[in-house]
Amino acid sequence: MKVFTDEGQCFIDLEHSLTIKDVSTLLIKLSATNIKEINEFFIHGMDLKEFDTAGLQILIAIKKYADKNNKEFQMSVGKKETELIKFYEMDEYFKGAIV
Repeated sequence: MKVFTDEGQCFIDLEHSLTIKDVSTLLIKLSATNIKEINEFFIHGMDLKEFDTAGLQILIAIKKYADKNNKEFQMSVGKKETELIKFYEMDEYFKGAIV
């Protein structure tokens, strides 16, 4: 997992996994950024091989933060993640954010 920030943008490359084991790593990496200066969140998850409900919860939390603070949120996800999002009926919540 890689987290990059540049000029108000935060790029998160989830690489191959976003499970309960990865959530704390993502939180630590996000905590190391100056999150108040971030205006746009871009999450790349097309290469995920493992994705669970804890992973979905952290994506919801980041989107919720972005929405509350008028920040942009976009994510790219694959078939497996899209199916999990639909299973939990969260597709409407992420509508417009999935590219």
